[in-house]
Amino acid sequence: CVSFVINYEEGGETNMLNGDGASENYLTELIQTDSLPNDRSYVVESGYEYGSRVGIYRLLKLFHQHEIKTTIYAVAKALEKNPKICELLAADEHDVASHHYRWFNYRQFTNYRK
Repeated sequence: CVSFVINYEEGGETNMLNGDGASENYLTELIQTDSLPNDRSYVVESGYEYGSRVGIYRLLKLFHQHEIKTTIYAVAKALEKNPKICELLAADEHDVASHHYRWFNYRQFTNYRK
């Protein structure tokens, strides 16, 4: 048995455009990237942007052509930013699993805020 699970996270990262105080430095493909306080990291941003602009569409097209159902482990903010992906996922009846709203440290949230 083979199961395909796709992480769709573009939009969940720390980013000045999301109102954060720094750029993402932890969840990237780059080793030892420094967070840039009060500044944008265009290298990190472009990696995330590529996935939401090109990568996800290529994967969904491939899965559609071969009638493969997948699980999309999605950050809700990423889906909010790209409603066309929601339409495609629903049309091909993929499963969507929650990967939180954004990448926050939820350990310190109250139950109400969670």
